[in-house]
Amino acid sequence: MPMGKPNPLLVILTAIWRLGIAICAFSGWWLYGHDPAELPFLTQSGNLLVSIVYLGLAVYYPVASLATGKEPGSGKLRGAMTLLMIVVGCTYVGVMGGDIGEPKDLLTHVVTPWLVFLDWCFVGRSQNRTRWWHPFLWIIVPGVWLIGYSITGGYRWVRGSSPLYGFADPRDGDYGAILIGLVFATIAGGYLLYGIGKLKGVLSRAVRGESAPTRGPQPGPRPYPGQQPPPGRPPYGQQPPHQQPPFHPQAPQYQPQSQYQPHSQYPAQPQPYPPQQYPPQPQPQFPPQPAPPPYPPQQSPHPQQPPNQPAPYPQQGHPTQPPPPPQRW
Repeated sequence: MPMGKPNPLLVILTAIWRLGIAICAFSGWWLYGHDPAELPFLTQSGNLLVSIVYLGLAVYYPVASLATGKEPGSGKLRGAMTLLMIVVGCTYVGVMGGDIGEPKDLLTHVVTPWLVFLDWCFVGRSQNRTRWWHPFLWIIVPGVWLIGYSITGGYRWVRGSSPLYGFADPRDGDYGAILIGLVFATIAGGYLLYGIGKLKGVLSRAVRGESAPTRGPQPGPRPYPGQQPPPGRPPYGQQPPHQQPPFHPQAPQYQPQSQYQPHSQYPAQPQPYPPQQYPPQPQPQFPPQPAPPPYPPQQSPHPQQPPNQPAPYPQQGHPTQPPPPPQRW
């Protein structure tokens, strides 16, 4: 069942909802003093970033949905902001045991994280298309902040000589265990959001009566809506059953015969010409030839000299002459 176009009323309500999330996050950052020098705090920087992102979604979502007829893909961005707010809220309330009596603490650590989490769970369909590797993209924002926190010793220039969070001092010996715990807890939170998105997709398809999306080519042609198959053809998407070819009564039936027995219908034909016989031909006889005489031994023109004696100069008239004496200058 194809997914229908988005309802304009629901699109406008979604835009208003996300605009409210942006206002809530910006209000919490403003009540904290809206001082740029305090942006190294994860609470202030996280809420300011969420307000900017959801303000952009509140403007872009209705325009793209009504123009293209489908929801824009914003699952990666929404998942990253939801995981960031989960880290902010759980760290302040669960680890630090912070007080939420003041409006700024209530907005930044409780209200905004819950609104972003509910937006991920119940609003929109882009989170249904998340993949298993998306949580590793979502941890980039808290991961970059954590790397800077570790390198700078806890952003000590903000408070003078102490780190921003006393329970995590990079100069302490147990900071490595705390860092590993924070990293694994963040990854676990990302996969929790991944599972919620997949569960929401299954429930949404079950309510609408849709089948699960599949990848790869579908069997059979996929016509346009309302197109009917030609007469005598099965409906689109179904393959015709396999049919045997019709039997012809005059067609000869194959019967296996022995390899050396001729078929009764086709007897062996006699050879038109008998094989010819040729009498043996006598081989010619040749008389034996005498062996040629051996060659006489070759004589060297120069007589052999006794060993260790220089050879004399050749006689006069011999083509080889002794070398001339050296000239003196």
